[in-house]
Amino acid sequence: MNTFMEYLELLRRLEELIKAPSYRILGKLKDTPLLWTSTEGAFNLSVLRGDRLDRITKGPIAGSANPKSQLDYVPVIRDVERGKELHSIFVVNLKGEEYELASPKMRITSIAYDEKSVVFTGSSQNSTALYIVEDGKLRKVVDVPPISVVTDVNGDHIAGFGVFTRRFRSSEVFLADKSGEVKVITLDGARPPARSTRGGGPAGRVAAEPSEKAYSPDSPQSEDILYYSFIF
Repeated sequence: MNTFMEYLELLRRLEELIKAPSYRILGKLKDTPLLWTSTEGAFNLSVLRGDRLDRITKGPIAGSANPKSQLDYVPVIRDVERGKELHSIFVVNLKGEEYELASPKMRITSIAYDEKSVVFTGSSQNSTALYIVEDGKLRKVVDVPPISVVTDVNGDHIAGFGVFTRRFRSSEVFLADKSGEVKVITLDGARPPARSTRGGGPAGRVAAEPSEKAYSPDSPQSEDILYYSFIF
């Protein structure tokens, strides 16, 4: 009997924990703060208007891009197959207006956007790749390693990071373009270089020139340890 009561108490506490709301500021759309919010285990996007928090997504989402402060909209991803992690991409604006942009129905692990395009990493049963939606058309750009994240896109340039070696404890920054060329930005050497805030460079910039290594999905992954610099 005591074990049963302890089990019920555990369930009650877990239910309270799941229902507890959480909030995370993602950035701004125009001058309006955008927040990732959760209530009762469902995730949504909300905006802060004065002292009022307004939800703008029409239903739970699985993720979103980092907002662009000069724009009034942001792409989000949503599971459209009842928990199977097959995602579609929607766009929502500050007014709460929402439409479906693309329906790749694959597992989308990261997403970014600018004024002209939306890029994302998507995984199917066969591969993980970088995709782009531009002018209303979805197309595959290039295969990437299974552990890859796209962080930003600006014109023809796409930035992100991923595990491009067999050393799974480290990640490498990559730059790609819309034609499918991928360059891995690394710093040569077996030890991380010293960081410097002097010499007119921005604070935290690694005081060494990065090297570029072309990446091909068909080439064997390097055994080397590659150190990288976040210079964006």
